[in-house]
Amino acid sequence: NDLLGSTLGAKSAAGYAPSKMTAFGESADPSVFFTGKPQVDGLGYAFCFRNYRSDQGKWQTADSLGYPDGWNNFAYVNNNVLQSLDFAGLCELVELIIYVQDPTTGLWTLPVHTNILEWKHCAKVSDVIIYIAHSPYYDAGGALGMAICGTDGGALVAARDVPINVSFSFSVPGLPLSFSPTLNRIETYGGGYSDPYTCSKPDCEHKEYGAKYYKAVYNVISEVHEETYACQEKFYYTQERVAWGIQEDHIRECVYK
Repeated sequence: NDLLGSTLGAKSAAGYAPSKMTAFGESADPSVFFTGKPQVDGLGYAFCFRNYRSDQGKWQTADSLGYPDGWNNFAYVNNNVLQSLDFAGLCELVELIIYVQDPTTGLWTLPVHTNILEWKHCAKVSDVIIYIAHSPYYDAGGALGMAICGTDGGALVAARDVPINVSFSFSVPGLPLSFSPTLNRIETYGGGYSDPYTCSKPDCEHKEYGAKYYKAVYNVISEVHEETYACQEKFYYTQERVAWGIQEDHIRECVYK
């Protein structure tokens, strides 16, 4: 098959036999597949929601979504058959692929590192967060804040710029989805206060007041989004953000008289 799932030929004990097919799927061979779909006698290529007649270059019925790809809802992928496909018979998906011509043979080939650059979808009907993952907490560095025993004030943990270098992996329960987000950037911690500190013997006369020391920490929160389109095609992506907090670092004990 080619990149769109259309049959290029068949291999048997006798050797390889190429299949003759036009870009619109016309072929005298009833065993060929067009964009991964089989032929059904009298109906054309069978898609999930409607049938496509390659000899007519159009769908047998109108698009049940209305007009997701333009004014002609009988046309197959707006006649853009060299780059596009329609998985279900509902809307066009356009795959932009860069081919390179070999200067020696003149053949056009697909580079190993070529990526899909753009997908054209029908109308997006929803974009919801289906799962939230958290990385471990990391020390933000910098000076510690100090809450002194016997005072009403908490520790001031000063603001600072923090280099974020975090990579972690997670899976989404109930779905065959795994992600490995990476965050490499400078984030600004805005500073914060801890609660006041009181030792275990506040009524005893103190010779030296102790203190509790706090540090700024952060973790990365990854939100998994599920996009649903009018054709019921679903796509998933993540968005990351940094969350800040304050954690106890250590205690300097009070000294009593």
